[in-house]
Amino acid sequence: MAQADWVEARRADLLPVEYFQVVFTLPHELCSLALYRPRVVYDLLFRAATETLATFARDPRHFSAKTSNKIGGTLGITAILYTWAQNLSLHPHLHCVVTGGALSCDQQHFLTPRSKGFLFPVRALSKVFRSKFLEGLMRAFEHGKLGAYTHRIAISNHRILSLQHNRVAFRYSDSANASKKKVMSLDAQEFIRRFLLHVLPRGFVRIRHYGLLANRNRKEKIARCRDLLAAPSPQHPACPQPSNPQERSPEPAGLVQRVLYTPRPIQAEPRR
Repeated sequence: MAQADWVEARRADLLPVEYFQVVFTLPHELCSLALYRPRVVYDLLFRAATETLATFARDPRHFSAKTSNKIGGTLGITAILYTWAQNLSLHPHLHCVVTGGALSCDQQHFLTPRSKGFLFPVRALSKVFRSKFLEGLMRAFEHGKLGAYTHRIAISNHRILSLQHNRVAFRYSDSANASKKKVMSLDAQEFIRRFLLHVLPRGFVRIRHYGLLANRNRKEKIARCRDLLAAPSPQHPACPQPSNPQERSPEPAGLVQRVLYTPRPIQAEPRR
């Protein structure tokens, strides 16, 4: 019910443009920091990822010359934190649903990508993201924050096959073997230990909205985008969602970008 309500609430903000999924993954070497200082590390993951996307959006070179007018703009971003792999190991990664275009800084244009099915160069995104994350990590260390030590969960009931003789058996996808479906059996204590790796600090917000979708002036900015796109309000269209990590293999360390949603042609209301 909570997931359905969340999806329904997003429909009102849907624009008739492509949407992209950009996945930022924390390197395995840093997982121990996330285990001992989850709030610091996960907040930094959100900040570095969204600031990276915002940096590229402000550069007019990434948008079509027909719409950029030599200025950048503001994307719409919904970022969702996942901390698990299919085998319940710690695998922090951020799924970002990003509008395929941006509202120009002067709000006079809707900037479109330079080519269909492509938003930003992945290698350049990855380089900037690493720089921002490491810079933030060093600041957190200098300030003593690393000194001393939505709607889905890490595993759902349908993946648990049995609980017998103090062991838990469950299904998972082996990303190291072409996502082949396998069964893992763990001692109950080890199963609980892995599950508890993914319990976030109390009050931590794992779904966040940025840019056009930030709460401040969200309705006004979305309305302005629709006006520039000559598009009516959506009538319950399919809402782009990040893929279900329970049904797919975890992303490899690094950065992944793919087209998530392509709009159907929309009959625009005539201008008056």
